[in-house]
Amino acid sequence: MAESASGLGTDLLPSWRARIRPRELPEAAWLEPLPEELTVALMARLLHVDERHYRRIEKGTAHGVSVTLITAIAQLLRLAPDETEMLYLWCGKPPPQAPPADTGEVPRDLVEVLEREEHGAYWCSAGYRMMAANRRALANWPWMEPGVNIMVSLLRGPGRAQCVDWETRWAPLLLAQLRRELIQAPGDGELWQLVDRLVADDPLVDRIWRATAESQPPAYGTTRPMLMPPWRPYTGGPVEITVTALVPVSRPDLRLVVGVPAPDVAPQLPELPELP
Repeated sequence: MAESASGLGTDLLPSWRARIRPRELPEAAWLEPLPEELTVALMARLLHVDERHYRRIEKGTAHGVSVTLITAIAQLLRLAPDETEMLYLWCGKPPPQAPPADTGEVPRDLVEVLEREEHGAYWCSAGYRMMAANRRALANWPWMEPGVNIMVSLLRGPGRAQCVDWETRWAPLLLAQLRRELIQAPGDGELWQLVDRLVADDPLVDRIWRATAESQPPAYGTTRPMLMPPWRPYTGGPVEITVTALVPVSRPDLRLVVGVPAPDVAPQLPELPELP
């Protein structure tokens, strides 16, 4: 249990218990006689746990409270969603996060964050589907448009031509990133479909996937060379960019990906082309 829980007072669960009348609980219908109030002893009996253990939970001193038991307590006490979250925290566990509804759109406040970013940046889904991009991203990566899959574009599509030393500095890192995500979520069918789409009928991608991807670091946070049209007047060649990704707490299904050129590339960012 979190150390801070015991400093919040010990009346949290007793106050929730006081709202419940045992005779109104279907879970207690088989018990006779029933007390007028939902006591600690009755709670422990209904939860099928040791009474001393439940007392420690109410006092905020229990350790290793299971998620299953927390869920059972919340159901028995008829807790509201915000109260259930508080119970999880009281027991030293992070509240479960319900997956946000995928509306296919980026919330306006996150679009504003994107528009304020001076470097090329875009929002994409956890499956690498591009959802929104700022003007500099569209100038840097002309193939980018809503709905395009970033991984497919960089490994098998038009983005591949922009990746300098693609076979050694891009493909292994991108595929290693996918491999790590599959290890973390082996049941993610969307990721497996993406991998199948990438390696099918492309012997080079398939060879890198099988031979070298597992030994490479993840792609985010690394610096790699890339050809980007707005930078040609300044560099005449590729630009070293560091690719970073951020995940908002409010939308863990989204990623803000930013490509930041090395500081010694040019004294200032190139001018953006006029909007049509």
